[in-house]
Amino acid sequence: MHWGGSSLRGSERCLIESAKSLSKAGYSVVLMRNDPCLDDEVIPWVREIVPFEFPEFMLDGRYVSLPVVAYARAWRSLSSSIRRFKPAAIYVNGGRPCQLTVPLGRLHGIPVLCHLHHPANRRYLYSWLFPWATAAVFTSEYTKSVSKAQVGVSGAVVYAGVDTTRFQPAAVRDPSLRESLGIASDAIVIGQVGALVPHKRPLLLLDAFARVAADHRQAHLVLVGGGVMEAALRSEVDARGLNERVTITGYVEDTLPFFQHVFDIHALASVEEGLGISVIEGAACCLPSVVTDCTGLREVVEPGVTALLFKPDHVDGLEAHLRRLMSDATFRTALGHAGRQRVERLFSIDAYRQGIERAVSSLIGERTTETLAAR
Repeated sequence: MHWGGSSLRGSERCLIESAKSLSKAGYSVVLMRNDPCLDDEVIPWVREIVPFEFPEFMLDGRYVSLPVVAYARAWRSLSSSIRRFKPAAIYVNGGRPCQLTVPLGRLHGIPVLCHLHHPANRRYLYSWLFPWATAAVFTSEYTKSVSKAQVGVSGAVVYAGVDTTRFQPAAVRDPSLRESLGIASDAIVIGQVGALVPHKRPLLLLDAFARVAADHRQAHLVLVGGGVMEAALRSEVDARGLNERVTITGYVEDTLPFFQHVFDIHALASVEEGLGISVIEGAACCLPSVVTDCTGLREVVEPGVTALLFKPDHVDGLEAHLRRLMSDATFRTALGHAGRQRVERLFSIDAYRQGIERAVSSLIGERTTETLAAR
């Protein structure tokens, strides 16, 4: 089960890899999803794709959603699909689909595994019926700790992984992408990958970069992504006279070429990450990172060895780390190689697939044991 937006983000990538892992392990996988953006990549690994909407009941401040009719229709539709496919288990990718899937799973005696990629507050977790799922998987120890503190639910941690055969440093850098973006060949490029939204703090990164750029002629900033802050950021760049030093790409389909051929330093100024997949991708490409010392980001890096950390919203700390990396190519290289080794050890795609397969097989095994005991 998956509900998401119209682009392939971290949770969609996780779902694709989960389907691939389970299919290779011999399971027959049926995907029910609201948006077709992941269909092309997941088709080889699923028996069938069923378009499905997951209406959500929610009372959260001014946000009120009470789709009674839509929920009733979805209930009937999912009940029909359960009778048709007779699943041994239901794997829910994200919190929202749990609201419908958890009670139906209990009604039909089917275990439900909920995979939580980002922390959520108590109201959302209870509204999604997350505490009543059969089992839970979390993308980080941080996300698990929030769930445990909010609603008392723990579970397995399965770190999101990257394909290290794809995400790796280029043997030879291709200058054409830099040229197409108007970036000088001798520039030292600081890059952030992620939606241009408030919690990613792109304006904080711009503030720190503006200070560095004042006396580092080679400094260039690239923000890869689009979002609600894009227009405001472009205006801010223009107002500061940094149009020749800052590139905002908007949404791109594939971020890998930026890690391999454009960036020299990866930054993530976010204050809220379930894990921080872009940091893992950058490290896999032997890039040093500067990241916020908070949330799931602490689990991705080894401070001073693979990355430099700064306190949330502390522009002085961010600036100091950028200056250090800008001026020391040897240190950049050392952090980058150590980061690659850490990814291979902890965040490989094989480790992720094995973790998901263990979680699902354990759930199905427990159900089989209970069924035999009942007989």
